[in-house]
Amino acid sequence: MRRVCPVALLLLLASSRAAAQEPWADWQTAETPHFRVHYPRPFGAWALHAAEELEAIHGRVTAFVEYVPARPIEVVVADPVADWNGMAVPFLDRPEIVLWASPPDTESGGGDYGDWMELLATHELAHIVHLSRPRNHASKILTLLSPAPFGPLALDSPRWLAEGYATLVEGALTGSGRPNSSFRAMVLRQFAIEGKLPAYGALDATGGWLGGSMAYLVGSAYLEWLEAREGGHSLPKLWKRMASSRGGGFDASFRGIFGESARDLYDRFRAELTARALSEEKRLKEAGLVEGELWQRLSGGTSALEVSPDGTKLLARRDPERGMSLLAIWEVAETPEQREAEERRRASDAALARDPNEVPDRVEGPRSRPARWTLPRTDGFAAADPRWMPDGRRVLFARRSPDAEGVLHWDLYRWAFESSAVSRVTRGADALDADPAPDGSWAVAVRKRFGTSALLRVDLATGEAAEIPVKLPAEEAWPVWSRPRVSPDGTRIAALLHAGRRWRLVTLPAEGGDVRELPLSGSPASAPAWSADGQRLFVTSDASGIWDVVSADARDGGEQHPVTRVRGGAFGPAPTPDGSALFFLELTARGVNVRRLPAGSVCVSPP
Repeated sequence: MRRVCPVALLLLLASSRAAAQEPWADWQTAETPHFRVHYPRPFGAWALHAAEELEAIHGRVTAFVEYVPARPIEVVVADPVADWNGMAVPFLDRPEIVLWASPPDTESGGGDYGDWMELLATHELAHIVHLSRPRNHASKILTLLSPAPFGPLALDSPRWLAEGYATLVEGALTGSGRPNSSFRAMVLRQFAIEGKLPAYGALDATGGWLGGSMAYLVGSAYLEWLEAREGGHSLPKLWKRMASSRGGGFDASFRGIFGESARDLYDRFRAELTARALSEEKRLKEAGLVEGELWQRLSGGTSALEVSPDGTKLLARRDPERGMSLLAIWEVAETPEQREAEERRRASDAALARDPNEVPDRVEGPRSRPARWTLPRTDGFAAADPRWMPDGRRVLFARRSPDAEGVLHWDLYRWAFESSAVSRVTRGADALDADPAPDGSWAVAVRKRFGTSALLRVDLATGEAAEIPVKLPAEEAWPVWSRPRVSPDGTRIAALLHAGRRWRLVTLPAEGGDVRELPLSGSPASAPAWSADGQRLFVTSDASGIWDVVSADARDGGEQHPVTRVRGGAFGPAPTPDGSALFFLELTARGVNVRRLPAGSVCVSPP
């Protein structure tokens, strides 16, 4: 949540970047007892869905927080950057919410939801109800005269408290969200194992690897711990104390309710969380870790891993630091330069070992493998969802770009990495998550537009895109598609489908038709990958509470084999074309590493 920008200013800033969201668009308004929902006509279905549900959400949130705002809440439905997010501005006299209609995918921190609108509205409304509480016995005249009429909670709450509490509410009232997700559990567990849980003073940080997420993930877990330790209703008491006419701010109010400082109790929480994580690590080690070899240690984010068709190269998107994104391609085999450097190191170590007064350094393996080819941002826009073209010499990817009026759309591009040439495939298609067919003539993609989601078939020669007709097993008002993958023979599509309030692994004919679920023991948490023979699908499942790769029969999904057993989380499986190994991504407290698992290890028993 951003608490500094009124909706009117937001609309002016976003108008040049939001499809059908210009101030001169055909804006509509739906009114309910507590809300006025404003939306451009193309967003009508999603916005009216929100208007119908907001009253029930309002009742649940106000009862939970134990406060009811006195004024109607302005809600704007938008999609300014074709991404998932929201915004709340807790003005005392005119509280405002912006709901971004694009739903998140499975691998994001917000991917665990029953209904995206419900989760988003619950989180943002929690901000309004929590932070717009006025000072007790405050002068109404002074409030009205204030140029920025915020209440004491909006002014005094640290970021971790505001975001952590809204995240706690989203989990408690929807039964989904980050507090109930294996994603939060994975991040907290791995950071605790590595001794990298943020110190209290770093909870509000916005930089560094997952630093901006800690206010949500660790903040919500800490608040849950406080409530469990102190008993129910302790947090509503804290809000009342912060708004008390006695004043004193957050620190004094926290001591008044919990008897100790927030910093001291956080240290206790962090110690207990670390102890539980280390106990879990011990259990997993005793059961036998199956995590292969560390192929590349990386800082920051890594996603969309894939081995080239000839097995010689590895492709991924990299986000090594905030504001920096690129596509990267590595050679799988050692280069002559890398071999020479390794031989020199070994010779040097051998010389040191022969000298009784010297000690060779312990090598922190593996040695770095610099990417051979990279594609950085262009005009501020990052490439996403990279996939190899069948010729192994080009990469298909998605990137946001403005049309003639400055409106952002997701579109598809091709990158001939050896010549550094980039060519555009579609224009204004709102297409992303594309995967090319084996013959390279077409690709399956996802279209996200006005809060809806659909599968597309894209002609890669002309850029023409048409929706793939699908028949779902059960009626679903708001299906969400993610990470479609074409089978090696080009006849089927595997994808992740959000329907019935959860993610599912499904297949369907390439031309469209009946969608068939492949039941998993847990929920799928990252993109599926076909085996080279098309008989099996590798996918991440959270059945054990930990993200691990499983192998499922691609025909019916009934036969499943665990593939990995890791401490943090394994995702993004990328089998080699010859079936000799499986590359996958591993979450750590420094970033997302690349690991390689030989085929002989690809079968583990439950712990």
